[in-house]
Amino acid sequence: MIENKRCTKNSTQGFTLIEVMIAISIFGLLLLYASQFMRSEIRVYESASEQNEVEQKARVAMMHILDEVRLNNFTFYKSTSNDQGIYRYANAAAAALKDETNSTCLIFVSLGSTPVIPPASAQVFFDNRKGELWHLKNGSRYLIADEISQLSIDEDSTLVKIEISMGENDGSKLFELLTWVRLN
Repeated sequence: MIENKRCTKNSTQGFTLIEVMIAISIFGLLLLYASQFMRSEIRVYESASEQNEVEQKARVAMMHILDEVRLNNFTFYKSTSNDQGIYRYANAAAAALKDETNSTCLIFVSLGSTPVIPPASAQVFFDNRKGELWHLKNGSRYLIADEISQLSIDEDSTLVKIEISMGENDGSKLFELLTWVRLN
């Protein structure tokens, strides 16, 4: 007689209840570790994205400032205790004589903590109180970049050093750009 092994009560095929519970526990622990790893990777991605956004704002701000200097001839640097900026002489003759009477403002940087109205001729205006760089056109303001902790323009003969620091004052998300540009 042939014996059917599948129908016997003492069959050794299949899993016991304890084996199934141990397998489920191990699988649960692996899922827990995988979820923690995913969470940490998401945090790293978000942090890198925030840093990239801050860096991109700094690059855009620097690009706008450099474009204003490069696109205009007969530029000069001027500074007071409350503001600094890059201006344009009225024409070549005025530039030769260093006559600032009919000059127009290209880039105006407010250094003080009090509200300052930029000159009407300003193309780019930095509001130090709010940390915002604005493009001014036809009486309207267009935001170029925000989260700027410091924008400084310093002169060294015919070169101007432009430095932009981005981020919060506590040092978080800090990014700095520095460049030199020649005045025409």
